[in-house]
Amino acid sequence: MLLLMIINGAVAKDTIYNGQSLNTNEYLQNGIYTFIMQGDCNLVLYKNGNIPLWNSQTAGKGNACMATLQNNGNLVILSNTGIVWTSNTYRGPNSYRLVVQGDGNVVIYGAALWATNTAQGRKKLSNSDSLLHWFDMKLLRYKLGSSNLIRDRNVNGVTLGIALLSMLLLMIINGAVAKDTIYNGQSLNTNEYLQNGIYTFIMQGDCNLVLYKNGNIPLWNSQTAGKGNACMATLQNNGNLVILSNTGIVWTSNTNRGPNSYRLVVQGDGNVVIYGAALWATNTVQGRKKLL
Repeated sequence: MLLLMIINGAVAKDTIYNGQSLNTNEYLQNGIYTFIMQGDCNLVLYKNGNIPLWNSQTAGKGNACMATLQNNGNLVILSNTGIVWTSNTYRGPNSYRLVVQGDGNVVIYGAALWATNTAQGRKKLSNSDSLLHWFDMKLLRYKLGSSNLIRDRNVNGVTLGIALLSMLLLMIINGAVAKDTIYNGQSLNTNEYLQNGIYTFIMQGDCNLVLYKNGNIPLWNSQTAGKGNACMATLQNNGNLVILSNTGIVWTSNTNRGPNSYRLVVQGDGNVVIYGAALWATNTVQGRKKLL
């Protein structure tokens, strides 16, 4: 069942970008938190599927409603009669994203401060290709003894299915499913990485921060190889991304914007972006509970 859900794309996304919408009954999800544009025109954040944490108080205010993150940073709910709700976060044309965070908060993040400028032409992968590539990337990291079996596309389908499912369960138990985001105050230590599909952003042991495509094609690097030991890439609370070695700072994105909320994201288009200060939030941060 778990493998089938992944193959069929049943794992919900947690983000929309400016210009994108949630139509009636569409939703974003991150773990136990679901942000849904309901059929009654109410935009609601639920915990565990049935505990409302926030809502737009627009129930009954229209039909065929949709929540749209506009290109100016404003989140609006549009009904058949017009705008029925707005976040009042107009900031002018730029890049914005609305995210359902793992802490239970829904946040609109502001204009991009910095990017690797490595956006690639989008190629739609088949479900099977995407899944096999995802496992290939994990195998590169974990070097499991069954890698030859997994990599062989021609093995018996049942054997491959069992192997993939076993691998998936093992990696979920061990927390091996890669994330694509760090927030201000968080770091990538040596050999830690972010990943989104075929793109991997890794703090290498040689002190070079590198963005790879398909695990071996470098698209961008910080040009800091050999400039220190025990290096780490940290997104500071002022929006600045820095690489720290045992001797001090060896690289910076020069994006100091003062204390606020920031996030660095490896996007599905191959671009790595630091998004700016939070413009709006549901202010529903929950106490963190570690799930087994």
